[in-house]
Amino acid sequence: MDPDYSILDRFDFSRPPVGVKFLYDKPEGLERLKAKRPFCMMLTEAHRGEAFYAGEEDHLCHGMFCLGGDIPPYYETGAVVAEVGQVADPRAGREVYRTLPRLPKGTVTYVAFAPLAKMSFDPDVMVFAGTIEQAEILLRASTYTNGKLWTAKTSVVLGCAWLYVHPFVSGEVNYMIMGINAGGMIAFKLLPVGVVLVSVPFQQLPGVLANLRQMPWEHPEMPPENVSEEFRELMNDLGEVEPSRKTDAGDSHGRTNQGT
Repeated sequence: MDPDYSILDRFDFSRPPVGVKFLYDKPEGLERLKAKRPFCMMLTEAHRGEAFYAGEEDHLCHGMFCLGGDIPPYYETGAVVAEVGQVADPRAGREVYRTLPRLPKGTVTYVAFAPLAKMSFDPDVMVFAGTIEQAEILLRASTYTNGKLWTAKTSVVLGCAWLYVHPFVSGEVNYMIMGINAGGMIAFKLLPVGVVLVSVPFQQLPGVLANLRQMPWEHPEMPPENVSEEFRELMNDLGEVEPSRKTDAGDSHGRTNQGT
């Protein structure tokens, strides 16, 4: 059964959610990317409404490093990251490549991108671009039924690896805030500062969609002057405390309610 993505319409995103799929064989029914682009910027091409695929020769920058492509030893020494000023010295740059999320060599030949409205494939990762408020709802949906921590992971270079590959290989939702992300994404002006990217892997996507349908999207309002009483009433509704015995003059101990 195909997933029901209709709940996502409620967000009214200014940029459409984009499905990403890693492929060995050339996909059918999709056109090739019209011009070479860095791997991270393929996302913004899909934001413009086009579905496409890209092969190795369509990559600018070094996106193929995280897709199983060969990394020259000089890069792995960390020297290049140091030379461009992103880290202090090669030993710090070496850590970037040591922790780089990668797909096994030879397993990915093409990557398909499609905005939600034109997505004809089951995505390996779905990338959302939204406001802080929209991202908070997505992240809350990702942990609504398991209570796990939210995590944000990226590095000073090769942010594409953390945007696309890390969620796929780890099964974890990842997010990054434009302006606090890899140097290349900042240099390319990938998206305006403050836009939040949330990457949801296929392992988590059905649960996120289901949770969006059942959870409250808005937080309860608790004015500071009333928070103690409202919190007490909430706990009473949940069966956690006895009903408040507060009177107009104060509580059962004669103390007035000052809030918390």
